[in-house]
Amino acid sequence: MGDEGSSRRSAVSVGDHDGDGLGAKTPGPSRLRRLLTGARSRDALPWWVLAGGLVVSAVMWLILNSKLWFFYDTWDFILNRVRVSSPDLALWQPHNEHWVTLPILLFRLMFSVFGLKHHLPYVVPLLAMHLVICVIIAWMLRRNGVSRWTVVGVTLILGFLGAGAENLEWEFQTGFVGSVMFGLLSLVVLSRGRTGRWRIVGAWVLMTAGLMCSGVGVTMVGCAALLVLLRRGVVKAAIVASVPVVVYSAWYATFGRYNTHPHPSVKDLDGLPRYVWTGLTRPWETTTGIPGSGALIILVIVGVVLLSGRRHPLAAVLAVGAVAQLTISGFLRVQYGVDQAGSSRYAYLICIYTSVAVGIAVDAVVRRLGRPRWFTCGLMAGLCLAVMANGVALAATYMIGTRPSTSKERDTVLAAIAVSDSGQRILSDIPDVGFPSIGLTSITLTGALAIRDELPNAQPSPQGYVDVASDLLVGQGSAVDDLPLAKGISVFGLSTIGTASAGCQQYVPTSGEERIALSISQQGGRVVLTVPAPNIKTRLEYGSALGEFTDRTLPAGQPVSVGTTSRGGILDIYVPAGSSVSVCAG
Repeated sequence: MGDEGSSRRSAVSVGDHDGDGLGAKTPGPSRLRRLLTGARSRDALPWWVLAGGLVVSAVMWLILNSKLWFFYDTWDFILNRVRVSSPDLALWQPHNEHWVTLPILLFRLMFSVFGLKHHLPYVVPLLAMHLVICVIIAWMLRRNGVSRWTVVGVTLILGFLGAGAENLEWEFQTGFVGSVMFGLLSLVVLSRGRTGRWRIVGAWVLMTAGLMCSGVGVTMVGCAALLVLLRRGVVKAAIVASVPVVVYSAWYATFGRYNTHPHPSVKDLDGLPRYVWTGLTRPWETTTGIPGSGALIILVIVGVVLLSGRRHPLAAVLAVGAVAQLTISGFLRVQYGVDQAGSSRYAYLICIYTSVAVGIAVDAVVRRLGRPRWFTCGLMAGLCLAVMANGVALAATYMIGTRPSTSKERDTVLAAIAVSDSGQRILSDIPDVGFPSIGLTSITLTGALAIRDELPNAQPSPQGYVDVASDLLVGQGSAVDDLPLAKGISVFGLSTIGTASAGCQQYVPTSGEERIALSISQQGGRVVLTVPAPNIKTRLEYGSALGEFTDRTLPAGQPVSVGTTSRGGILDIYVPAGSSVSVCAG
């Protein structure tokens, strides 16, 4: 007791002197104010660092997105959901298996305000959702007792999550990100205080909104129900899940079950366990940049869930959600291969789902390391900065890899309009038969003309123009039978046999590449081909600009016209190697 009294007296005596030598026993008002202000400043410093870091991350994502344009599935929204003759039907129909009503409404709003002249406005809502998600994760970490600086580190890693760049550099992914945001908000509502009537109603609204963004909302409804089950029991959990389940079931019965997405076979499902494991381990391995770290991190997460799941239900629920998400995705996607589980869009989801458990584990390690404190802080800060730097590199790499596709699609739309305006006769409605490789939707000339007033006032590149002309101005069969027979043709890799008869000449192969080149007049031109194999390739040449190849199918062994309505240039026709061919020209 004597030691305790001495300690207390010593504690009081420290700082008793106010600087004027009078030995006052309590700090003066000005000094007390300074002490309190200093304490508040030290407490607030992590949150200022977090806010500044998230702002920097948002700027980074905006800069990267400024190099891109609309591509792939976005065109389904632009051409089929924004400008459509039956808005109500398009509003409720699924995109693949996803219910996407809210993203469609968002795109309609953005289209009505900005058109397609600027790409960045469509990205701003996506990044705003991401920032909200980061703030929610920070709140969850702090609520689970994680220290402030650990919260800052984990949240900023998510802010700069280059492993999930697909969800942050593609405006179409407002569906996935929106489902996560609404789902996490419902967990916030349900994890605070008693699960009363208004909290349940609020959670119903949020969960239904998440379902209306994408299929990820299904997993988030399961997470919300599991959280309430752990906290309040079966009855409350059933009540919380009831309305979203009924609403989703009604939508699915009316619209959702009519999607045409192929489902895996029973044999494909043998790969489901590897699909789930790959999807769990690869995201964090990619995020840290350390080979093999993903498996270790997942084992740590499992340990957190098993050892402290009851004390940290949010961490446990979201970790279970990660497994459920990959299992659901695997049932629909495993036929595309196990590696598809590690794609960037899923990496984003899994890192978000498991971030609370990771934060709890990291904080436990920091506390164990103890003193010297400067070493522990420096080590963790260095690791955090290294992971963030890796995230920036991954984000930039994704942009660099994606930019050629977005630039090409911009060129395709502008070139389709330019070719249409040239007055040349159009033979096809598809300006790029190779788009998209996943076959979800096509950019059509009709669609491009419908949105021409909303597009940037720009010209396509010469390469873009000849690529599109190779599809729009080249045809076969009855579409070109009225064109004049080309007078000037050249053959490569072929040699004549016999004599020409009625303008037709027989050729046999002399080398691996067999090509027939037509010099086109101002009236266009054609040849009549008879080839034993049904597959040929065509492309246009304008000077030094070579168009992309277009695959075409002809009736084998039968004469058929192949020609172009282009005014000038050269039409190249490639026949299969080793083919004897008959060519009729003018």
